[in-house]
Amino acid sequence: MPYTLLVPPSLGAARASARAELLESSLAGELGIDVRVHVAKDYSELQRDALANAAELVWAPSAVIAQLDEVRALLRAVRGGVGRYHSALVARADKKVNVGALRGLKAAWVDPLSAGGYLLPLAWLRGQGIEPNLVFDRQDFLGSHRAVIDAVLDGHCDVAAVSTPSKDEEALKRALSFYAGGAADRLRVIGVSDSAPTDALIVTTKLEPAAAERVVQKLAPIRGRTPSFLLTAMEAERLERAPLEEYKEIRSLLWAKRSERPRG
Repeated sequence: MPYTLLVPPSLGAARASARAELLESSLAGELGIDVRVHVAKDYSELQRDALANAAELVWAPSAVIAQLDEVRALLRAVRGGVGRYHSALVARADKKVNVGALRGLKAAWVDPLSAGGYLLPLAWLRGQGIEPNLVFDRQDFLGSHRAVIDAVLDGHCDVAAVSTPSKDEEALKRALSFYAGGAADRLRVIGVSDSAPTDALIVTTKLEPAAAERVVQKLAPIRGRTPSFLLTAMEAERLERAPLEEYKEIRSLLWAKRSERPRG
């Protein structure tokens, strides 16, 4: 029986589907594991299937991981040498948008379950004394980091949030270039959130312990390398084992988000 690898739609549907096909052939060749890759249509589907233990492997955002009570293993993505990340709040460089003047503007978020694309910037704004649900005229969920950046570049929204491995200037430039390509110089960062654990590959309890350990040893070997295309798909340098407990810090962001729904 083939394993199922569930992946998020955060790269954008077309990009995620293309990578899914390459992932299937890569994992079969490099790991000797027959894997069927399924791209979730949205974060809600990914959350539902992860909580229902519907797949052996799940590439999940930290907000989904935070809601799990048990896994066989958690393999966190390491980027820029760290297993945590921030959210950068961005606006167009030619617009006079700043944190003190957001009232009446439009915000583009990735998904209610996206830490980097919603939960972290939401918490950061509230830490600045700004309640997004009262300040913004409209808040739209667009499903991917690229979609929210496009919305800002096209002028359909005024601010958006994307993930960045750190707060330093070079890392922020690389993050904007990744999501916006050659249009990155048309954007500027107006705020950076605190950090959270990165997304991770979940080895679920659908696998028996011995089978799960074999998968972990292939995906995150003590010696050797993780299959190269898996890292390419996750935009990661390597995978590292991480404790599920570390992700519980995200639960407070989820509860805060549920306290008041966004308008728009």
